Amino acid sequence: MRGYKRYRSTFGWLIWVFEGFDPTQTRTAEEDIFYLNNLNAFVVNEDTLARSKEAKRMALDCWYAVPHRKGRLIANEWVMEKIFLDQLTIDPDRQLVFFHDYQSRRESLEAELDVNLVRQAFHDFWKEHGAREAPEAKVAWAALRSRMKSLFPAMWLPESYWQGPFHGAVSILLSARYGRPVGYRLERLIQVTNVAFNAYKAYLRPFGWTLKAFEHDELLLEQDRKGTWARQREAIRRGLQNRDEVYRPDQQFDRLFAFLIPEIGKQLSRASQW
Repeated sequence: MRGYKRYRSTFGWLIWVFEGFDPTQTRTAEEDIFYLNNLNAFVVNEDTLARSKEAKRMALDCWYAVPHRKGRLIANEWVMEKIFLDQLTIDPDRQLVFFHDYQSRRESLEAELDVNLVRQAFHDFWKEHGAREAPEAKVAWAALRSRMKSLFPAMWLPESYWQGPFHGAVSILLSARYGRPVGYRLERLIQVTNVAFNAYKAYLRPFGWTLKAFEHDELLLEQDRKGTWARQREAIRRGLQNRDEVYRPDQQFDRLFAFLIPEIGKQLSRASQW
């Protein structure tokens, strides 16, 4: 391996090849080679020689690892593909020669996991603390806010989660997500629709998109015994169509909404300005 590292230090590209390879039965020396080479292992044998002669191109078998998400973990699946030497990618910056870019895919999955974990942490915070203001909640919010800022520098969050309209906007959206009051000391989702209609008209579009995305129309129909929400929905529809000023969307939290509820990300990105 000293020779291999010496080639890398002088910006040379060295391809190690095996006569045969089985990812379930590898020796330490073999693992050192393919781990340093983006988890690509190249095989040259009688079969690849015959393919090379036929195609007049150097043929190889390439075993490579494909990372997949399994819950909150990342697992590798080994794949073998018959390739040619001229299909390999030479990466001068990383000093790698590979067929499948394991590192980039792995980094992408790790970033997704970080985002999903932080998203869940935000949801969990709001479920636990959103309906009240307490000293321990302030400490938890400061930690969550700092964590999110490191991942999403452009996403603005207030110093206090109780600041408002921020608190109300997030609470109605997460209530629409879960089909029950989140961030309120209320009993049913229908009560949240009244709060949204009376106090947060500027956020009714994402609120409605979230209700639809999580199929809560039937639940609201069942709870709307007096038909109040049905009348409010009609008023909202007319107000948005007529661009009534009281329904003018406030889009300052759209970046956060898209993070919290990725299911409505497309609608948020396509939403028109008034």
